[in-house]
Amino acid sequence: MLSVLIPIYNYDCRRLINSLSAQAENLDVEYEILAFDDGSSLFLEENREVKNLPHVVYRELGKNIGRSAIRNLLADEARYPYLVFMDCDMQVVSDSYLKNYLDHIGEAPVICGGRSFCRKEDILNINFLHWIYGTFREPKPGDDSGRMFLSNNFLIEKIVFEKVRFNEKIRNYGHEDTLFGVELYKNGFMILYIRNPLLHEGLQTNGEFLEKTKSSLQNLSFIYKNLIPKEDAPNIRLIAAYEKLKKIRMTGVIRVLGSALKPIIERNLNSRYPSMFLFDFYKLAYFCSVLHSERKV
Repeated sequence: MLSVLIPIYNYDCRRLINSLSAQAENLDVEYEILAFDDGSSLFLEENREVKNLPHVVYRELGKNIGRSAIRNLLADEARYPYLVFMDCDMQVVSDSYLKNYLDHIGEAPVICGGRSFCRKEDILNINFLHWIYGTFREPKPGDDSGRMFLSNNFLIEKIVFEKVRFNEKIRNYGHEDTLFGVELYKNGFMILYIRNPLLHEGLQTNGEFLEKTKSSLQNLSFIYKNLIPKEDAPNIRLIAAYEKLKKIRMTGVIRVLGSALKPIIERNLNSRYPSMFLFDFYKLAYFCSVLHSERKV
């Protein structure tokens, strides 16, 4: 009754899949683990080893089809009514990870387990921005589900996924899960947050995290202009903030101020004590800049 779905891209997933397989074998349920590689150039030989595990289906697509399309493909291929999605750079930290999801089936059509990170003492300065953002900004049990959704660790009923899928017009990195969460919220599907985390191993350096943030904001601009109805836009915090600024004609001020303060802000964000207030301002200013530059083209 359980399909575990793992999109793989340039990451060694053997430890993750071995852990999941060992847990699933001890549960009294039918299960499968689908691990599809989305056009990777790294770790192909290593990941092929998981084909020898029971109930594991490993497939290499040959070319990259994108973060949304690979998740939709996995769901289409799944045989069972409950789907557990996770990112490939996660690790299992609880021996009852799969059982915890099974115990909550029926409480909501979508259940998010969240993710955990290494201890603060074990984080290098070069990875600290990603760590502090994930630790203090990502949804926790009891959070409102309509404004932030992460696709790195969640269970969803397959009949729900057939109604709300990842939008395949989004091919690049960022906010495909935000749009997915908005669609769930819009269609009245409750999201339950529980404490069932996976450990996120793939912490990015501060520089990588800032570049990925910029890439995701370019994606968000595309979503804002092309994929989301005007009435749904306020369900995304950054877009809601932008529209408030737009009404009072302040987007230009924020854009110019962000450009002027960029060196100071980036120095703070690369430090041991990055300010989330400054990070929020940095994102908002960059989003204003992206939309402004696209209007001029």
